[in-house]
Amino acid sequence: MKSKNLTKLGKICSNCGVDKPLSEFGKVSKTRDWLKAWCKKCCLIKDNQRRKEKYASDSGYREKARLRAKAYRDGTIELLPKKPIVDHAIKVMAKQLGYDPIALQKIYNKLYEKQNGCCAICNTPASELRNRLCIDHDHKTNKVRGLLCTGCNAGIGNLRDSTELCSAAAEYLRRYKADK
Repeated sequence: MKSKNLTKLGKICSNCGVDKPLSEFGKVSKTRDWLKAWCKKCCLIKDNQRRKEKYASDSGYREKARLRAKAYRDGTIELLPKKPIVDHAIKVMAKQLGYDPIALQKIYNKLYEKQNGCCAICNTPASELRNRLCIDHDHKTNKVRGLLCTGCNAGIGNLRDSTELCSAAAEYLRRYKADK
């Protein structure tokens, strides 16, 4: 399907209405044509406007900007503390659980070390898994319990986090294992 703003020359910017070559538009995966609706120039103007508004209204942002500018002028920019890297999956989970993403990343890292990088139930190392270890949590309290592989996480989830159902399932497996 074609975008309604595509023309023979390129694309019409939704903001300024000017027909521009496709190279004047940034890329984005969420649109039919994989291009932003606004041209790069309009995006830059809007971003600068947002930055100025945030600078005027947010004193914490203003102070960080001043410190960065001073460090850049002094040549000490590399000495500034780096923003912690938070995994996208952790950000999503943090939002669901009501945690701060940085705090949840720290919890994940501590549990990963404590569990030696293995699933808390089956002890499969994360290096042998297709996906990263899942953050298991109590669905009533949202308290993090441990890190599980996808299979174990789905298993206890399908058993509705019920210790009675887990015990019954284990007894069921033992009963039919003994028959062989």
